[in-house]
Amino acid sequence: MRWNIAPLLYRIIKNQTDIPNAPPIPDAVLKGMEAAYIKTYMVNQSNFSDLTAIIKSLTAAGIRVILLKGAHLAPFVYQDMGIRWMADIDILILRAHLHQANDILIKMGYSYPYVNGTAVWDDFGKRKEVGDQAAVIDWYKAHHMHLNYFNPNGLQNLELHYGIARNASPFSIDTEGLWKRAQTEDLRGTPVQVLSPEDLILHISLHDAYYHPFSVPRI
Repeated sequence: MRWNIAPLLYRIIKNQTDIPNAPPIPDAVLKGMEAAYIKTYMVNQSNFSDLTAIIKSLTAAGIRVILLKGAHLAPFVYQDMGIRWMADIDILILRAHLHQANDILIKMGYSYPYVNGTAVWDDFGKRKEVGDQAAVIDWYKAHHMHLNYFNPNGLQNLELHYGIARNASPFSIDTEGLWKRAQTEDLRGTPVQVLSPEDLILHISLHDAYYHPFSVPRI
């Protein structure tokens, strides 16, 4: 439960009822794992419904979208919405489309939940005063790699990426190559792009090892 892998473990156990020499699992434990699976499934079904609507709106405006991390893994790798817990939904667009995509999301009822005050923290952890909230947003667009969006009637935490590494990152990312190698999948009848398998593994490794030094599970 602490590592958010109870849904995955539940499916493994459920599908392997005849494990030799396995001690019985307490009913309360098994039911807790089942509840975690059902909750993850229901939340993901709702989130992917909202995500599909966003992708349709962005695509209609000529904006290409790549699904990142869990948004890619749940439907196309695990192929089971109930086993991949996600704290947020991550998608990637071209930086050139950022302002256009931002306008579309605002019209869809999304806002910036984590942009408060007049300061930002740069890539070196230094607090920097930049002015009002509009200036904070502009700073993130120019120097960061994503913006967070929230909609009380849609996705609670959408990360709109326009890069996968911050400016001060020691890694050189072939962003153009990511788009060239991207593959097309079908998400509920809507065409969408995902990273190539090699780029997917490298991105998850970068995210887990560098930005979250193995502090949270990202399977």
